[in-house]
Amino acid sequence: MTALNSPIPISPLPQQRGGPVDGFVDRLSHPTPFHASGAAATLVQCLLSFGMLPLVLSPVRWAEFLDAERHDLFDLTAWWHQRIDAGESAGLEKIVGRFRPRPILMVLPWLAVGFNFAFMITLLIMGDDLGRLWDLTFKHRMYPANFGSGVPLLELESHLYWAWAGTLAVGYLCHCYAIDSHARAVRALVNWTNRLGRQNRFIQVQNDVLKSGLNILWIAIGIGMVCNQAWWAIPMVVAGAFQRRYTVKSSPAMRVALAAQARSAFAVVQSRGDRFCIAGHCGARLPAPAKFCPRCGTAV
Repeated sequence: MTALNSPIPISPLPQQRGGPVDGFVDRLSHPTPFHASGAAATLVQCLLSFGMLPLVLSPVRWAEFLDAERHDLFDLTAWWHQRIDAGESAGLEKIVGRFRPRPILMVLPWLAVGFNFAFMITLLIMGDDLGRLWDLTFKHRMYPANFGSGVPLLELESHLYWAWAGTLAVGYLCHCYAIDSHARAVRALVNWTNRLGRQNRFIQVQNDVLKSGLNILWIAIGIGMVCNQAWWAIPMVVAGAFQRRYTVKSSPAMRVALAAQARSAFAVVQSRGDRFCIAGHCGARLPAPAKFCPRCGTAV
């Protein structure tokens, strides 16, 4: 067994095409481009839908992006699993666990949109118009509500505003957390491969996946909406800028760099004979006599 804390001779990547290593390195080197709304498009979506449309589109686009990126990263970690000892493998498995999908983080923004959509329909049925909804979303104007209740009218109006704005804020905060938690897991993986690179003298990957992506236009939109009592715009702007930066710039550049790192590190770390599933979305440790993966059922 070769120790990870000592330099290891580097072998070049094989030249033949079509092998499993060559296949995933090629895919890492050519990440699929994905779209994410910019600041101007997000603002238009907000104005046309009372703040709800970005909360529908952004989680959908994020989920599609994650499916592709996770496939690449799981292939990469499965490849590393076959070349590291048991101690390092346990640490890598903890990082891989952080990539597992958490559907609740996509469902909660949709629930927020569903609640506010039902809220909007209720207001319209009870005699209010879209101007009232516009004021609740962007201006927080206080004027009598059309409800017959014992609650003072201005107090009821304030409750309506905070219910509407608070629900939007919760939805955007959940989406912002989903992006941030995934980016931090990716940063942990890159730090792990870079540590092996420093110890074994192969190339490093620039780790800037946590850059927010905020620019003058995003900040101006956030300030303008906050000045109109749309406090929920703060997490919306942060999530929108972060998602656009990560999907369009940070992740593609990181995957290309990881592919170059894998080429330079090919076969530098020898395993101690442990077996791992080679399926791209698995990488589970295999019992010695196993002919099929106990996690995904792939023939091994």
